[in-house]
Amino acid sequence: MLDLAEMERISLDSVFLPKPDMFPVEALLATHFQTASHAAPCDARVCIAAHSAPANLPGRPDDTRLVRLDLLASPVAQLPDGPIELVLVIDRSGSMEDGKLEQMKRGLLTALPALRDSDRLAVVAFGESSELLVPLGEVGGRREKIVDAISSLEPSGLTNLEDGLDLGFRTAMKGAATPGQDRRLLLITDQWPNLDPAMQDGLIDLARAGAAQSVGLSTVGVHQTFDNVLAMRLSAIPGGRFLDWAEGEDGAALLAKNFASLVSDPARNVQLHFGPDAGQRVTALYGVPEELVSVEDNGRVSIALGGGFVEAGDRGIYASIAGPDEGDAGGMAGLDVNLTATREDGAEFSVAPQLSTDMAKGQMGEAQAIIDTHLTVTGALETYHTGGDIAEARQELERLQERMRTPPYGSLDDERQIVAAIERKLRAIEENTGSLALLEAIAGRWEVLSQKGLAGARKGDLLELTRERELLITRRSGPGMDATSRQTFQITGDRLLVDDTDLFFRIEAKGDRLTLHDELEGDRLRLKRLP
Repeated sequence: MLDLAEMERISLDSVFLPKPDMFPVEALLATHFQTASHAAPCDARVCIAAHSAPANLPGRPDDTRLVRLDLLASPVAQLPDGPIELVLVIDRSGSMEDGKLEQMKRGLLTALPALRDSDRLAVVAFGESSELLVPLGEVGGRREKIVDAISSLEPSGLTNLEDGLDLGFRTAMKGAATPGQDRRLLLITDQWPNLDPAMQDGLIDLARAGAAQSVGLSTVGVHQTFDNVLAMRLSAIPGGRFLDWAEGEDGAALLAKNFASLVSDPARNVQLHFGPDAGQRVTALYGVPEELVSVEDNGRVSIALGGGFVEAGDRGIYASIAGPDEGDAGGMAGLDVNLTATREDGAEFSVAPQLSTDMAKGQMGEAQAIIDTHLTVTGALETYHTGGDIAEARQELERLQERMRTPPYGSLDDERQIVAAIERKLRAIEENTGSLALLEAIAGRWEVLSQKGLAGARKGDLLELTRERELLITRRSGPGMDATSRQTFQITGDRLLVDDTDLFFRIEAKGDRLTLHDELEGDRLRLKRLP
């Protein structure tokens, strides 16, 4: 998942327009992480709190309320009764300097005395390569060795996260999975998968592979804030847990306080269920991955959260509600909410809302401003990429820019720059009739006469360029005959970019012939127009 800095770089530096999915609301909400106050502390295993306000989303006129649900729990005070098996996987690369590694070491050395002699521990450290510093074995009789191994860590080198995780999981899986024993990997790193979808998916795949072998994965993001989607995806995997260690926090105190929560799994199979009163409906969820959501015929919504997401505490989930608005600001606004989960002993329990969330008017206003910005920008980009009315898309961004001059949008400085950059590019495209004329000239069906350096096209294939900026290649012979690949593209000046690739062609059109030439890489497509 892209973060805000990466969105800004793409929007400002590229001559082309980003795809709609490159402006996710989860990253915006994580950047402007909002901590709400509550009417009372959570003194139960799990607490639910809620706040609502009249909806103010210009692009969604039917929505009447925006609701925030918070899930909270007090940190687990002690380790589980049964023995635990823990593999520490510690990032000691050069990026962990500036006090990050030192704080991490102090936190671990404060927490580790809570481990019992019968608990089993291993220590893996990684930088450019990974190393097993302390083999897996009982803590008793090895405490001094464990302390020495952690204390001796110094930051240096590059970060090979994959190698460290691989060694960590291999070490954990050598342990004896005795009944009732928690086996867990505790990863502490500042190399964060929010920035790289492939890395994020790789982390999820490793967590699933570990779960299949009864090994849970706890992840501490050093000087990072989990966005809700990654947090939920990790937590939905059995044993998946996480901890935000935001920049400026006392990492040593944070690790020591949350250590028991990170190495245990007291709440499992956590499901949040909610639905509005009759005549109302939930129209949208923000910051929730689709694969974890199910909707019943009556409109009631269920989200598979996992215990780790709940115990992280104070993570807002936003929902838009449409229908008659009869609720007061704050409180449940007519929502029927409850949570179900399983304790570590297998017993099921449920929780109804116990707390109210006290959010300042400015906080809910900022949340709505973030969501409005996301909806408007992605809508404009979707219009452009699907060949819609570019003038209307640009005008929507101009109206958003006007709204961004008002107080609710006051903290969205980076977003203002992104919106301005996208609006300027749309205006340039609208005014550049040459690009539109070139699109019109090359739209149609073409036969591949020859290709160089492009594995996706063969001589004789059918290539179609549409006015909606789609590029379709249909195999006309050999293996995969009649199979069609589908991509999208953009044109600026005399250049064509195939989205989500590094293919950047100069367009040379003459009569019934078309050449697409990548001058940097030397790739080339020669095409002949078909009737």
